[in-house]
Amino acid sequence: MNDFYGMYRNSNGNLRIFRFLMTIHMKLISSLSSILTAGGVTLAVTGMPAQAFNLNMTNTSNNGAVNVAPQLTVDVNDIGSGQVEFKFNNTGSVDPASITAVYFGKGSNFSDVFSFDSIVNSSGVKFSDGASPKNPGGGIKWNSGFAADADSPKGFNKNGIDVGESLAIKFDLNSGFSFTDVEDGFASDDLSIAMHVQSIGGSGGFSDWFQSNPPVNPPAVPEPLTFLGSAVALGFGAIFKKEYSKKQNKSKAKA
Repeated sequence: MNDFYGMYRNSNGNLRIFRFLMTIHMKLISSLSSILTAGGVTLAVTGMPAQAFNLNMTNTSNNGAVNVAPQLTVDVNDIGSGQVEFKFNNTGSVDPASITAVYFGKGSNFSDVFSFDSIVNSSGVKFSDGASPKNPGGGIKWNSGFAADADSPKGFNKNGIDVGESLAIKFDLNSGFSFTDVEDGFASDDLSIAMHVQSIGGSGGFSDWFQSNPPVNPPAVPEPLTFLGSAVALGFGAIFKKEYSKKQNKSKAKA
């Protein structure tokens, strides 16, 4: 860097070029510092997960005339520190309908990939690990590697996940596994989630079983470094344009 600037500083007739480059150099340092500070603030405010995908559900039992599958979703989030959060949502027009049990499993050994960490109940929801029945029903043929269900009493307006409520279950990724492995597992149908939904239509209503479909990806969010790189590039462009404009104006004034 010093040799580069020295070439211009020590060459006759190039003093103005040297001064121009030094001005650009100082402004780039100042701009980069501002961009890094702004980027840090943005990341702190958004707090977005590093990666995420969503799962929709399919009705496997069809015990009644109403299918609540469209209002059942699972948000799968990489929450950092080697942890994955599964958030179960019940949002839709069919009310009442209560998720009373959730199951994880399928082809691979679920416990090879995950270790249970915790259950986070929202207001009005109370789940504990372990479920009865132990494995999902409704024609779903796989055994569960982990299950949780609502504490008694179950059903609408009790401890299940009613419309407008949610439940989060967190797992630690075991050594050698990444969030990409989790998404690939659900995409290949080697990993799956099942739900038991009761009190569809109200107390005394029917129940159905549901199984997850392959992931539905949200719109891509630029990685922080990509955003920073774009911001730096725009900053550099603006500085060069401004300095070039000044030089042109000076040339016109002399003419």
